[in-house]
Amino acid sequence: PEQVKEQLFQAAGSAQQDIEKGVSLLMAQDLGRAEEVLKKASDKAGPEQARATYLLGHVRRLQGRPDEARQTFQQALQRDAKMAEALHGLAQIEQAAGNAAAAEEFCRKAIVARPEYADAYYSLAEILKPQNRTSDAMAAYQQLLAKDSQQSYALFSIALIDFAQGNAKSAAEKFKKAIETNKGWRFADAGLAWN
Repeated sequence: PEQVKEQLFQAAGSAQQDIEKGVSLLMAQDLGRAEEVLKKASDKAGPEQARATYLLGHVRRLQGRPDEARQTFQQALQRDAKMAEALHGLAQIEQAAGNAAAAEEFCRKAIVARPEYADAYYSLAEILKPQNRTSDAMAAYQQLLAKDSQQSYALFSIALIDFAQGNAKSAAEKFKKAIETNKGWRFADAGLAWN
């Protein structure tokens, strides 16, 4: 039993190292090498397998291979059914394919899986706005702010919607709050200049 524990511990450590290397390559935009390293990590059993698989799907999506990315995200969900990142990855694929209803559903599932996962709220709002569901988009931003009041981009986005609807005073208040939340943030400064 002790030998099995040690082997599992070593495998998990090795997978974590591969994931870190894969993320570094991803950040350096070396997608080919990132894919190789993350594929190796996703093949290793252990607690990091789902995360490695999700990251592999992310690389494949960035490479413009949506069908392979979709399949890889689904594999990540087989390993961890509540992985918000994989659900969000599926939402991004559906959104890019023009399937707004499916994209919305995956965003909502990601939010249920991990309510503090900010990217799902932002994507949900971006899916809703082109459908003229502005109040639903605002609600998504407000739900995120209820969970984390420091989300300055959510404040900025609400301010832009207010401004577009002719609510300049409300927009200015939100731009100011976005600046206070994230000092030196130039997008919010620019928003105030519009008022």
